[in-house]
Amino acid sequence: MVGLRRWTVVVVVATGAAACADRSTAEGGGSDSGSDSGSSSSSSADESSSSGDVPEPTMLLHAVQLAIGVEHSCARLDDGTVACWGSGAVGELGDGESGSMHDRWLPERVPGLEGVVELAASWRNTCARLDDGTVRCWGDNGLGQLGNGDSGQGVHSATPVVVSELDDAIDIGVGPSNACAVRQSGDVVCWGVDDADKLGFAAPECGPFVVMRDVPMEYTTPCQATPMAVPGLQGAVEVIVGANTVCARAGDGTVACIGANNTVGQLGNGTTDPPAMPPVPSAVVGAADVAVVGVADSGGCLLQPDATVACWGGNSYGELGRDLQFDDFATTPTVIDTLAGVDTLVVAGGTVCAIAAGQPSCWGDVNYLFEVAPDPGSAAVGHPSALPQPQDIVELQTTGFHACARFADDTVTCWGPSDRGQLGVRPTDVIEYEFTPVRWNG
Repeated sequence: MVGLRRWTVVVVVATGAAACADRSTAEGGGSDSGSDSGSSSSSSADESSSSGDVPEPTMLLHAVQLAIGVEHSCARLDDGTVACWGSGAVGELGDGESGSMHDRWLPERVPGLEGVVELAASWRNTCARLDDGTVRCWGDNGLGQLGNGDSGQGVHSATPVVVSELDDAIDIGVGPSNACAVRQSGDVVCWGVDDADKLGFAAPECGPFVVMRDVPMEYTTPCQATPMAVPGLQGAVEVIVGANTVCARAGDGTVACIGANNTVGQLGNGTTDPPAMPPVPSAVVGAADVAVVGVADSGGCLLQPDATVACWGGNSYGELGRDLQFDDFATTPTVIDTLAGVDTLVVAGGTVCAIAAGQPSCWGDVNYLFEVAPDPGSAAVGHPSALPQPQDIVELQTTGFHACARFADDTVTCWGPSDRGQLGVRPTDVIEYEFTPVRWNG
């Protein structure tokens, strides 16, 4: 397991700070025509910073929602546009460029994307729902994750493409290899990888893909490159996408999940019985009046009406909020009794975080989230542990690697690995993988 590192904290977007006039040195680009004009505000390092001078924000951002991938970050802005930063290797930034060396260390707006009302991201993909009910996605498309009918080895799009045959979306969710949307009717449609028919319908083979072992090996895998209705997931208002499971929250706060694996209770239905083939959705036991749902690699968590958190599935990283044990699991949501007054939560991979009164606490796979391990010598923590900073936040997003938090004033702080620009700070201001606290003050 990767050892713990020291962390970097960077405020990347600041409400009220003026746009930086010259970004060409850091990014090789011109000025942002969408940025507001005005005089630059001064920036100073947080008293805990050891990096010296701190850069000014690259552009005027009023972030109202965050979306985080493995090596890229995006924010939905209050004017309906989107800004992204970090790795653009397979077009994750939506700026029309891609390549192994294409990184943006400072936020830039996605060209031509307007009217965005919802943003979602995962590993190497981002999707945006527009106010007209259509959805645009960009990034990796090898397995049809962009929903435009395309797929294949090396296929990607560095500009937003329209998801086919979808013009009435009311919610979207993005996972490591899938994306889904809720239609106005309450039906759920999904696209992307569909191995073992995990989405409840048969999908055509995509590929061939070639991987190198001792000799080149060729394989195909089922994928659905355009939206397809998930049988039985109806009456939904929200869809949540994990690595192997898709869950939908209904208007009455009940939750149903579908997936091809239930060996450690991933479906939360009270059993470890293998799903039917093809799988059909099953209700998460005891879920009622639920406001927030998160899906992990091997289970999920929900925010209950009494502001407590209950989790189900595997516990190899401590995702259940109790002592780590590889063969431990829960087939139904189990309350974490050390948490109360929770306002919201986020679940990604093997990482779970909850926010209570502006203070985030995290557990599970926290290798990149803590400056010092709450459980020394381990990257997995089985009990909710408060992050040293930030505090007074309203939103936290992570995929288990870097993380970003949004404050009530719509400023954004990111921390974690900084090697691809995913923190939104110039490379000269943070040493690669040097996790020293740095802060922009708008």
